[in-house]
Formats: sequence, structure tokens, C-alpha cells
Amino acid sequence: MDLKRGEAHPVLKLLFDENDWTCFASTPKDTEVFPICDFDADNWQFFSINPLATEDRMPVEEWHSAKIPRRADINVTKFRNILIEMDKNPLHEQAAHMEQIGLPFSTCVFSGSKSYHWIISLETPCETRTEYDKLVKRVYKAVGITLVDITCKNPSRFSRFPDSTRMDTKQLQQTKIVRYRIPNQLLETWLVSRDVPPIEASEWETVPRRKYAPKDLSALFPSTRNFLRFGVEANWNDTLFKASADLCRNGWNIDEAITELSGITGMLDANDHKTIRSAYRSEESQK
Repeated sequence: MDLKRGEAHPVLKLLFDENDWTCFASTPKDTEVFPICDFDADNWQFFSINPLATEDRMPVEEWHSAKIPRRADINVTKFRNILIEMDKNPLHEQAAHMEQIGLPFSTCVFSGSKSYHWIISLETPCETRTEYDKLVKRVYKAVGITLVDITCKNPSRFSRFPDSTRMDTKQLQQTKIVRYRIPNQLLETWLVSRDVPPIEASEWETVPRRKYAPKDLSALFPSTRNFLRFGVEANWNDTLFKASADLCRNGWNIDEAITELSGITGMLDANDHKTIRSAYRSEESQK
């Protein structure tokens, strides 16, 4: 699609408001935030599905700065968009299933590989993260919890940048459908028709979550501190393994390490968790 700089892609125009910012990225580990019109469609591979703040709301680590915005769930400003991806079945079966269940979606983009990315963009954003999480859970159940990729549930999740060529497959991440923002009541009616009623409030939502005592970052190797502060563009898995092992040796339990390492990009995928667990098993076997 031939777009001029400063002109938002039709998919982005629908999902975001004019002055919104979000993260555009060439790799899954990028975190930099841009205005929605500030992009180069020939290079970007991903975009974060919800608007992000132009400052870091929680610069609690030494490598974070309030003046440097980053992709992270804590920095989402509007809980408007819900991503649904299914890659367990062939493409034609994915499309047939969505048509059969009548999913009220806003956009559909081909991933350039094994799936379509459907996004529901609400007319009225959810007011809180808790409300958003409950709604995503209901949508996934209505679509089919055994079919959807549940790792797409968080609000700063990446989707494929529309009409950009995917680097690994050389396939176009083609825009298939652009509709409209979904009225909240329309989505609610559809969810109830799929036998997915509202989730009742639980007393557990008000229970304080465990907080970890701060650790001594100065005890870590300089390479680990640099990784936590700046990330790495190459050899991610190797660097993640070594940093995890270093955290283990210096007193971080695995949950604390995951919290620490999640701060690099704002998320960790299933392979990252596997790498961290492997590092911890390796270190603990030597004790």
C-alpha cells in the first residue's frame, strides 16, 4: 500500500485515535514508541495493539527512564483492542470458523505465515486492566479456548504490521478486512449468544499480590546488568540463559528473575520462559 509519511495506514486509523502513540518494531524484542503516523511500512514487522504513553509510567529499574517511553502493559493508555490469533489449524479452517461463529471483529490481517490476526476494536475502551482481562478471557472462550493462542491476551501485545513484507517468510502481511469499531453492546450480545456470560467479581481480586525484596544488582556480572538495561539484538536466547543463571547464583528465585527479565521488553514468550527454567535447572543441579 502506497502511503506517505504522516499518513496512517487504514488499519491503524481504525484501531487508534489520531494523536495516539504505540510501538512499531522490526523485531519481537523492540520497545520504542512512535506516533501512529510515524512509520516506514517497508521496515516495520510489528505494532503494539493498544496506545502507549509517551512516558514510562513505572521507571523503577535503573535502565528505565520516565522520559523514554517503552512498550509495556503498565504503559497502555486505552484498553481498546483485543487480538485473536489461531495457528493450530489451516488458514481456510480459521476463516471458516470465524465466519461460522460470527465474530464481531474490526480488522483482519494475514500474518505472512500460518495465521490471521483478528482484532476487535471497541467503540468504548475498557476502563481498567482488570475489566480488559476479563473481556479478553470471555472472547477467547467464545471463539474456542483450545483454538486461540492465549499468549496474545496482554494489552501491549504485538500484531503483524499490515501490508509489510514478513522478513522470515518473504510473504506479505496482507490486510484482508477493515470494518469499524465494535459497539460494546454488540460484543456483549454476541458473547452471551455464545454462552459466555459476564465474569462475576471475585474477592481474590482485592488480595495483595506478593512483592519481592529488592536484590543487589551490583552483584551481577556487567554483561547481565547491560542486558537488563539495554537488551540485546543478537543471540537473545544465549544471553537470556546466561543472565538467568547469573540471577539464580545471586539469590533471585525464578519468579523474581522472570519479573526482572520481563522488564527488558515488557514481555516474555513461551520460549523465553523455557530458557529461564533451563538455566535455573542447570544452576540448581550444581549446588
